[in-house]
Amino acid sequence: MAWTAPVTWPPYHHVTAAEMNAVSANLAILKTNICDLGWPRTAVKTYAYSAGQSLTVGFAWEEMTNFRTVIPAGYLSQPGDALLVEGQCTPASNANPKYMKFSCCAADTRADVWACALNLATHGMFFRMIVRRNTAVAGNIAGICWDCVGGGYPTAVSQWYLTGSTMVCDWANATNFKFWFYASAPGDLRLNEVGIWGIRGLVGTGV
Repeated sequence: MAWTAPVTWPPYHHVTAAEMNAVSANLAILKTNICDLGWPRTAVKTYAYSAGQSLTVGFAWEEMTNFRTVIPAGYLSQPGDALLVEGQCTPASNANPKYMKFSCCAADTRADVWACALNLATHGMFFRMIVRRNTAVAGNIAGICWDCVGGGYPTAVSQWYLTGSTMVCDWANATNFKFWFYASAPGDLRLNEVGIWGIRGLVGTGV
């Protein structure tokens, strides 16, 4: 279904069925992101908890391609618009250093998000990050990661990580939001679920 440019009708124009059907089709497109209660659905992409995707290499950065998400051109059009990025990882029970980075530009310039070398059994790492548009080619990351231990949830939190970094972004063009992992051995880190939501303002400005 594609958007049809609205038509300006002259006085006494006889509206045809095709013209009214085009209006209906446009309304259906607008309805895509609004539920029947009138609430907006702003998720860009969500991935439910599953077997996920694990590192297949050691000592090299690898993209978790199953979670690659397209950010449409101009989607974050104003300063202050942002992406809310949430997810859950399973680090292996060893003390190997493990790292996660984000990228959102054609050059795949990666930004630091998380690093850990804890050796914990039944270890889960959760993250919640805001990637805020700064300029048309830059963004700021701010958020938190936390490690939990134990076989069930809710459970004890073992360590918190605060993240604050900048990243190269291409907000003007359609680009892929990517998750990158690095660790010593295959299987050291697995991405299980992800949600990416858009936070878009009516009046964004830089100060």
